[in-house]
Amino acid sequence: MKPRHAVVLALVGWYLMVPPHRICANCRHYFQPDPLNASLDKWEMVESFDSMAKCEEDLLGYQQKERIPLRRLFKRPSISYVARYGRCIASDDKRLD
Repeated sequence: MKPRHAVVLALVGWYLMVPPHRICANCRHYFQPDPLNASLDKWEMVESFDSMAKCEEDLLGYQQKERIPLRRLFKRPSISYVARYGRCIASDDKRLD
């Protein structure tokens, strides 16, 4: 790898993101995620990372934690919501614009 390529890669951060949700009183789950209909710029950033490996490691950590009911705590997605719908997205992804 050429040094200039390494510099470009070093500037890219990673976001652990979740799709927006809608409140659905008549649905099986109160919060219904909307990952297919929402553009990526509408997703919520949960955490940011310096590397894709660290982002994926934390996402796996969420997936391995005990499941808790879907709800919003302190304006943050629940562990269960992040585990099910979280994705690691590069900070320079054009869909975030």
